Amino acid sequence: MSKTPNQARAEIARTREQLLQRLERIRVDATHRAAPLSADSPDRAQEQENDEVLDRLDRDTGVLLAQYHHALEHIDQGRYGICERCGFAIDARRLDAVPQATTCVDCAVAPSARAA
Repeated sequence: MSKTPNQARAEIARTREQLLQRLERIRVDATHRAAPLSADSPDRAQEQENDEVLDRLDRDTGVLLAQYHHALEHIDQGRYGICERCGFAIDARRLDAVPQATTCVDCAVAPSARAA
């Protein structure tokens, strides 16, 4: 059973809010960077590794937030369920699995989509 645009919007907005909260926690966790690194080599290495993980989580969460924001715009434009690349309907099973999808499966896996 496919979702209505309003149901999809509510689900996407809810997930977007959770992502915003996650990003805030990541950034709070990263605030220790103002403190000098440990003098102990193994501890310093672990701190640097943790910083790299936090940086990656920050970037990845930012990418997800952009996707969810884009999906909300797509819905607001009245284009929920329509592929933004080819203009055909997005399969309901895809929308059930990936409510923020704005492309059909074929366009999502097309070589030009992977390069973008």
